[in-house]
Amino acid sequence: MEVMEQENQYNKHEANAIKRKPVPKPNGPVFTIPRLKKIKRELLTELPLDTHECQQEILSVIRKSFHFPISSVCHFFNRVQYVHNPDLTAKYLERRRDMKSNGYPDALLADTYAFLPLDSPSVVDKICRDGVRCGNQQFSGLGVSHMAVHLCKHADILTPMKPKYGDRLLLMVKLLKGKVKTVICKNVGVQLEPTPNYDCHIAKPNVDQSTQQPPHMMFYSSQLYVYEYGDFKIEDYPRQVLPYAVVYYTIREPQLPIPKNIVSTPVPAHKGMPPSALSSVPSSVSDPGPTNEVWRGRLHVQLMEGGNIFIEVVMLSYFVPLTLNNSAVGTLM
Repeated sequence: MEVMEQENQYNKHEANAIKRKPVPKPNGPVFTIPRLKKIKRELLTELPLDTHECQQEILSVIRKSFHFPISSVCHFFNRVQYVHNPDLTAKYLERRRDMKSNGYPDALLADTYAFLPLDSPSVVDKICRDGVRCGNQQFSGLGVSHMAVHLCKHADILTPMKPKYGDRLLLMVKLLKGKVKTVICKNVGVQLEPTPNYDCHIAKPNVDQSTQQPPHMMFYSSQLYVYEYGDFKIEDYPRQVLPYAVVYYTIREPQLPIPKNIVSTPVPAHKGMPPSALSSVPSSVSDPGPTNEVWRGRLHVQLMEGGNIFIEVVMLSYFVPLTLNNSAVGTLM
């Protein structure tokens, strides 16, 4: 037993000696791993229009949201800025976790997109930094206006009136719709408050309603009324609304091209028509041959769903116009 105790004491002594043994210093220079510096990104980052991110993740989403087919030929995109806001992104993800913990299915937690018109570039920084505040719209057809954020489902229906031609500014937001409550869309002045246990109001489809709605009712009925109930009140900034991109664009008059290969209808032979007249009839507008221009102007077509189309028209005659000499004119008069 004494031998074992001595051996144990010896082993402990050796172990302590090993611990106290100084570490030899390296001959070369000491290398210290540098700490990664966080790159501070700007709030708004310019995206070239020809990049995949801009075309597929932003502009493609905007085009797919258009309600009117004519919008695809009269909307021209000039500039796109991506919004980078870590604080609002963290709140957005936190809101998604809260919804999931409350039993929301994954279908209600999917990212969707909506749109908001901006009055001027001066408000871009503030709204991208702070978020979209409740009461961003004075009138509403889905609920009390100051208790929710109003967003648009269609990027070509952003105002109660038909859009005017010119430069425009658009905010694209990422959205968690959550639980959606369908309500009857009425005219302005609706006193319906946000529905508890829901996150969004949308207009209830009315099968009896005519498809030709006035522009202001089409605007209100296509909106999203988004809100968030807090512990004691409605939150001023719903966390499920995240600014995503700022888009500068121009609305122009649609200029549809005139088809070049318009085959003319053969002219039937009439009695008294000279053979030279038949041979001079052209086969297409692009090669009219000897003709007389009767009228030239612009044909204005007003679409029922909104918008206008202007077509350049030229009326041609393949026959020499009738001329009256002075004696004939005097006889007719």
